[in-house]
Amino acid sequence: GVFDALRRHGLRIKAKKCAFAMKEVKFLGHKVCNKGVQPEEHKVKAIRALVAPTCLKEVQMFLGAVGWYRKFIKDFSTIARPLTWLLEKDVTFTWGKEQDDALNTLGHELVKAPVLAHPAILTPLDPLLLPRMQVKSTSSDEDRPQTSSKDPGTERSFWTKSDIE
Repeated sequence: GVFDALRRHGLRIKAKKCAFAMKEVKFLGHKVCNKGVQPEEHKVKAIRALVAPTCLKEVQMFLGAVGWYRKFIKDFSTIARPLTWLLEKDVTFTWGKEQDDALNTLGHELVKAPVLAHPAILTPLDPLLLPRMQVKSTSSDEDRPQTSSKDPGTERSFWTKSDIE
C-alpha cells in the first residue's frame, strides 16, 4: 500500500498533516473526488468576476488564471486566440467585441466544465505519461486525429489543432 511505498523509499509523513478517508480533497485549485477532477467553484467564480482587461499585463493575468484550467475547456486555444493575439509583438492593445466574446466564452465554458476522469494508471513506472493518446490517422479535411486507448471512450481531456502546432 501507500505506507509500504513511503517506507520503501525512506519517506516519512506527519500524522497531523494528513487526512484519511476524505470524500474530496482540494489541491492546487482543483477539487479531487472519487468521480474525478474539476476546478474549485470559488476559483471559477473569481475568474468569472474579472472585468475586461485594460492593458497587456491584465490580459496576461487573465490568460494565466484561466489557462490553469485549459484542460477543462474544449478548444481553449481557438477560443482564447483573440486574447493571445493581443500579446503578439507589434500589436497595439485594442479591446474589441472579439476579445469581449473570448473572455465571456472562456468564463462560460469554465462554469460548465466537466468532471475529468482520473488517469488510468497502468504501470507504476510511468504514471505521468498515462493514459496516452495515440494517433492512428489524420486526414487533410479533419483537424483532429483518430485516437485509441486501452479503454476506449475514457479520454476526457480536450485539445485543438493549434495546441499541437
